[in-house]
Amino acid sequence: MPRVFLLPGIGGDEAGLANLRSELADSADFVLVDHPDIDRPSAEIRDFAGIVARAVARIHDVEPTGKVNIAGYSFGAQVAFAAACEFQEQGREVGLLALFDSRALSLSVAGRRVSNSDEASGPVRTIADVASRLLIAGGLAEPLRRAIPAVGSVFGKPASLGLRRLLLQNLRGRSLAGHRTGHFDGTIVLFRAGEQHIAGLPHDLGWSAHCAEVRGVELRGGHNSLFRTENLAENAALIRSAIARPLSAGS
Repeated sequence: MPRVFLLPGIGGDEAGLANLRSELADSADFVLVDHPDIDRPSAEIRDFAGIVARAVARIHDVEPTGKVNIAGYSFGAQVAFAAACEFQEQGREVGLLALFDSRALSLSVAGRRVSNSDEASGPVRTIADVASRLLIAGGLAEPLRRAIPAVGSVFGKPASLGLRRLLLQNLRGRSLAGHRTGHFDGTIVLFRAGEQHIAGLPHDLGWSAHCAEVRGVELRGGHNSLFRTENLAENAALIRSAIARPLSAGS
C-alpha cells in the first residue's frame, strides 16, 4: 500500500479530511502531518519556513529513503508544495504531489493578488475574525493564545475551539506573507473545487508557473464542502482515479 503524507488546512485536521482518509484507505496509507498548534508559541505557529522544515523532518522520519508522496489541502497545500521542492533539492523523488483547492500565492486576477484565506461565515464570526486580526497586529497573539484554556473554562468548549481556529487561521495566514513560491520539477495533481467564490480564476489556480505540468481534476462542491457527506463518495472516486497512476509509477 503506497504511503501518502497529508498536510491539513489552516485549522488543522478535521472531520472531512478524516472521512476522506477513511474513504481512500483501500488506495493509500495516509499519514497526517499536522502544523504547530496552540500548544506551541505563536511565533512558531506563524513561521512558515519552520512549519515546512517541521513537515520535512516528520516525513523523513517516517520515510527516510526512496520516493515520497505528498498531498495538502488549502494552507496545507502551500506547505506540501514547499516540502516537495525541498525533497527535490535533497535529491529525493516525489512520486505524487497532490494539492486540494489551493491557489498559488503568485496568482492575480485582473491585476489583484488573490488571497487563500478562509472566509468567516456570519456576522459574529466576521467580527471575531477582525478582532483577532487586530489583537495579533497589536502584538497580543501570545497572551491571546495563553487565554484559550481560560476561555473554555468560562464560556465552554465551543468558545475555546472557535478562538483557537481564529487564532490559527490568522497566525498561519500571516506566515505566508513574503513567502515566494518556488518551482517543482514535476507534475502537480490539482483538485479544484467546482464552486469558486472568486470569478475569473484560471483552471490551474496559478500553479503552472511553478511546475512542469498541472493535471487538473474538478471536484464537486466548494472549498469547505469538498469532503462533506453529500460530496464525499463522488469526490473520493475522482481522487482515487487521479492518484492511482503517480502512486503506482516506479513502485
